[in-house]
Amino acid sequence: MKLTVAAKLAFTALVISAIFWLGSIYIRGFLANELFSMETLTVRENLPVGVRGELFLLLAKSSVAILAWYAAVFVSGTLFLIASRLRFKEHGWLLMSAILFYIFLPVEVYTGLIDLRFINAVFNGASQEICQALFVKHFTALAGAPIVGLLSYFTIVILAIWQPLKKSNHYSMGSG
Repeated sequence: MKLTVAAKLAFTALVISAIFWLGSIYIRGFLANELFSMETLTVRENLPVGVRGELFLLLAKSSVAILAWYAAVFVSGTLFLIASRLRFKEHGWLLMSAILFYIFLPVEVYTGLIDLRFINAVFNGASQEICQALFVKHFTALAGAPIVGLLSYFTIVILAIWQPLKKSNHYSMGSG
């Protein structure tokens, strides 16, 4: 089945927004690595207050990007599923990808709400202790489910490339 123009546009938007969304997640991870001591969620003692404040500002800006790009991935992915008219029965990889993405929607909404509180605190000049507590809450929320979600998103990329469980109309050499 050929994809419609709407499906191709939705898929293009999905790929572009997914690249920026996953990239924004890694930027936030690198910034958090600069803020916290190795393998702990305590702020490094040797950071000057000004540097710490700037890191919180950059973390808030990256969180804004993550939320915006996640919304774009959600909308374009849903539009692609509707516009493509691909049947899950014939495209098992698409079914697995959709399940992996949508099953973590509640996790993303919950952590997104925490991120919104963090963004609001940073941009409204809250104390660094409040900003730190909200940022740490994002990482400790739901006992690591956001990390499992991130791993599932990279699994979706692999599924989209390899497309396992895709039914083919071609016969194998042995049948016939």
